[in-house]
Amino acid sequence: MKTIVPVLMFLYTALSVNAQSNKDMPAPVANLQTLATGSYVIPMDNNLQLNASNFFNLKAYGLIVHLLNNGVKLKWSIRAGKLKDGTDFSGTALRILPTQAALPSLYNFLAGPFVIDAADTSGVAAIVQSFYTANALVGNNRPAVFQLTAPALNVDIRYNMTGFIPKAVVLNDGNKTAIHLGFMTKASIPTTNYQLASANDLVSRCFTFASEPHIEPGTMNTSYLNAVHVFTKYGGNFLAQCQAVESYENHASGRFHTTGGINYPNTAVSSADTRYPNADLAYSQFQGAFSIQQVGTVQNWILKAGSTNKSTTHSHATGNPTSPVGASVAKMNGSTQDGGLVFYLGNHDFASVSLYESINGIRMYMNALLTPTSLNRNCNIGTFLVAVLSSTIQNFSVYQNNSKAQLNWTIDKNSTINRFAIERSFDGMSFSETGTVAALTTTAEYYFTETIQSAQGSVMYYRLRIEDQQGKTGYSEIKSLRMGRTDAAGSVETYPNPVVNQLNISLPDQWMGKQISFEVIDLNGIKQLFFNGLATIPTKQLNLTGLKSGFYYVRIICNGEQLTKSIYKL
Repeated sequence: MKTIVPVLMFLYTALSVNAQSNKDMPAPVANLQTLATGSYVIPMDNNLQLNASNFFNLKAYGLIVHLLNNGVKLKWSIRAGKLKDGTDFSGTALRILPTQAALPSLYNFLAGPFVIDAADTSGVAAIVQSFYTANALVGNNRPAVFQLTAPALNVDIRYNMTGFIPKAVVLNDGNKTAIHLGFMTKASIPTTNYQLASANDLVSRCFTFASEPHIEPGTMNTSYLNAVHVFTKYGGNFLAQCQAVESYENHASGRFHTTGGINYPNTAVSSADTRYPNADLAYSQFQGAFSIQQVGTVQNWILKAGSTNKSTTHSHATGNPTSPVGASVAKMNGSTQDGGLVFYLGNHDFASVSLYESINGIRMYMNALLTPTSLNRNCNIGTFLVAVLSSTIQNFSVYQNNSKAQLNWTIDKNSTINRFAIERSFDGMSFSETGTVAALTTTAEYYFTETIQSAQGSVMYYRLRIEDQQGKTGYSEIKSLRMGRTDAAGSVETYPNPVVNQLNISLPDQWMGKQISFEVIDLNGIKQLFFNGLATIPTKQLNLTGLKSGFYYVRIICNGEQLTKSIYKL
């Protein structure tokens, strides 16, 4: 049975941006506003936002995300030109939540407070209370909210967060997801705002932010790197931590921050000697010290000989005066567009919530999560993206024709595609371009052939990279080809994909009458469903009604052969 599989492409949402430029870059332009009496302030400093242990209350970040999830019109105040731990604005205010103070006072708000205009505060107190309840927070573990009792003048608004909802993915390519999931838990980020997936999913699924806590150079491949390049180019934000910094920056297809890569001597730099050269940018919104030498394979780094920083690269935590670096950012898209940032963060983990050098590492991660993007603001987290190119690839197939590999596909005749690049891989992960086919207006049917030299029984993988007339890019699904194919597994197809409830699996004639098993496994390696029996019909139907939305692997074993297919359950 032939299957029509739509290409799941990268969604770029064209959004208007604030007139203010360079919000994410050094020397940002001030955007001064007046906050009226009655406006709310959510402090983010170590004086006004303390938990029951008298340390900064990380739950304030969870509250911010909860408010955004509920459509509250938040603004992020960061004063342009301020020095480390400088005041963002001052105002006379009264603490109203979790308990009300007796009298208002004049406060200095710093470390990037969030504000809500007086006109937008209706119902917000109840939403804050619902956050306390949902997370079983009591006493001073409940984040504090203040209300202005007089207008606050010259409040520098860096970001208008209205309509922005963080949609995070913790990448599991390096198998250290517990680190960043731990940050989410410590900050009480709602679980609906983050998922686990691979870097490869960034070009096909809806996320605003991705983070990789750890990946070794030997595991890195160009597929991951290309996906992050595309994701950030179109306005998504990405953070790499510890060894992920080395793996993403030192791969020839990476180079997000530098021209020639980095070394990581992990130089001894005390917290007292750490410098913060861009304290007025979002990544550096925390009060107190951050250590660029704690633990981990990559704690801080320097440029390799002959390597230079790219023009948009800027440091956020360094030795004295500028080297080594323990936190930095580079911007991949236009200066007037939100997002498009690649954040690097040294050290392996920030486990302590009673040491500010550790707390502030988590704060930098959360600041990256909350930095607005120009990407994926109008889709649901983790869902497959609408095609950005006006075409749908149909009947994409790869098969062996004597000594050649032949690829066939068709597209919509109304397509705006400019060309197809054929990419080949020997491991299903690292792809390289092997040829191109120009798109024509006179036909919707295409093919490509190349001579193959691989040994019999070896497997090659092919995909199509589609480029339209505006330079936007998408990818087809990946097809495998076994040289001198003698196995039946190569002809197995799963459809539809994405699947709602019923998954169809086409089986080869050679398997009829033989024992067969099907395993449905989630991204954590946990077997969710299992079926076995005799293969008696050419199309097996699996009922996936009970599974949650997300990615799964389907493992099929029959007649001594085994294969795994990736599916997405809607």
